[in-house]
Amino acid sequence: MGLSLGKLVLLAILIVAVLYGFRLFRALQDGRLDAQRRRRVRESTEAESVVDLERNPRTGAFEPRRPPDRRDD
Repeated sequence: MGLSLGKLVLLAILIVAVLYGFRLFRALQDGRLDAQRRRRVRESTEAESVVDLERNPRTGAFEPRRPPDRRDD
């Protein structure tokens, strides 16, 4: 069983393919974890968001504050 040039090239290609496969797997895992982190951050900020209310002089009900450019006059 001798080592020919073809076998060495095939071995090198196999090693490179395995290394790139592990790198791709790690990138996919990191991307999946980043997506989970972003989802958790988005959910926590939505749950902790605060809405400023102001009293409507016509109805007396408290409604979300409108920007100054949107008035119902």
